[in-house]
Amino acid sequence: MTSIRSRIVFSFMLIILFIIILLQILFIMTMENYYYESVRRELNHNAKTASFYLERYLPQASLYEQALFMRDSVFVRPYIRMEVLNLDLIKMMDSYGFYVESTSLSPDVEEAIEGGRSIWIGKDEMTGEKILSISAPIRQSKKKIGIIRYTTSLALIDKQIAQITFITSAIAFVIVMVSLLISLYLSKTIVKPIKEINNAAITMAEGNFQLSIVKRYNDEIGQLAETLNFMAKQILKNEKLKKDFISSISHELRTPLTSIKGWSETMITGDLHNKEETKQGLLIISKETDRLSALVEDLLDFSKLQSAQLTLSKTPMNVIELLQEVFHQYVMTAKQKEIAITLQYVKDSIILIADYNRLKQVLINVIDNALKHTPQGGDIIIEVEDKAEYVMIYVRDTGEGISQEDLAHVTEKFYKNSPHTAGSGLGLAICKELMELHGGSLLIESILGQGTVVGIRCPKHHA
Repeated sequence: MTSIRSRIVFSFMLIILFIIILLQILFIMTMENYYYESVRRELNHNAKTASFYLERYLPQASLYEQALFMRDSVFVRPYIRMEVLNLDLIKMMDSYGFYVESTSLSPDVEEAIEGGRSIWIGKDEMTGEKILSISAPIRQSKKKIGIIRYTTSLALIDKQIAQITFITSAIAFVIVMVSLLISLYLSKTIVKPIKEINNAAITMAEGNFQLSIVKRYNDEIGQLAETLNFMAKQILKNEKLKKDFISSISHELRTPLTSIKGWSETMITGDLHNKEETKQGLLIISKETDRLSALVEDLLDFSKLQSAQLTLSKTPMNVIELLQEVFHQYVMTAKQKEIAITLQYVKDSIILIADYNRLKQVLINVIDNALKHTPQGGDIIIEVEDKAEYVMIYVRDTGEGISQEDLAHVTEKFYKNSPHTAGSGLGLAICKELMELHGGSLLIESILGQGTVVGIRCPKHHA
């Protein structure tokens, strides 16, 4: 019994059988007690009434005369046998009118001799059938002179109980069979989805994530199916991102390496005395080397973030000084592109606890993106707001903007709106995680064709 279905059916049927057997036993005992008690009450009533009547209204009659009276009285029913015995336990007469000098030694008679009514269930010595008898003493002037005994057969009652037991057993059998069918059906509804999920999991383990599991029921198993479907979609998505990332990184690495190699060969085989050509080559090599370094830094930061190895070195710092440093770093670049870049602030000093270099990395990445996507004649405005618990730094540009479709994904790892877009697709994802490590956030709003606003929210104090 290793399958879930067999265990469910076995457990379910075990409970049903236990309940049915218990109820059947209780029902039979109750029914038997009810019928036996009805007979017992009637015989007991007859014995009590007869003893009282004889003692009260025939106080001087002989035992034989009393027996004759009782034989013809209303106290005797056709299905009840009456017997009158003397103190020697000799039967004087019965309800059929027979006078037989025989001795009856049943327990109820023996106890009646001791002075009280007694009930006994057993087998009749002559017929061998099951009987119920009640014996009571007959008194005359408060002195015992004999025994009156009422007896009835329990065969018909037992037969009726057996018939009812057979009927209820048949009903119980039908209930068990119906319960078995129901348990088989219920177990199938549970096991079938589990088997489908198990087969799907095996298929996924073999590397096929294209399948989709059907959600049959809105329960825990249905939720598991949804979870596996979601997992498969995420894995496929990550696989696609990984392929796109590898393709993008390969392109990003190939381009600067090609430039470096090309200019290196040109300078080796060319005229080294041509200062302009040599200077141009060295500038390109330096620029492409910086590009490679930035790419490698992004990959290293991403690796540290993924493995939770990146830690912050927080110290008290002046945000205004940091903004001024980054601003002056980009003034010349903006001028060359004919982009107006301005820095706006009210206070000369805003102190917060943060990692200076990591916050600078975020600012550089955001401003660098603004310069890349803002056309000639555009504006970039950097402004800061000092709040009670945090500092907000805004970088606004009048560039090409971001579509709403892309805006929802720009901070995802490896995301690029086009395979031909420069960069690794990690910049904003790293910025977002760095700000979250600071206890802050990176907020981006944009309208396609109108520009973008990036908000850098950094708490002043964060553990």
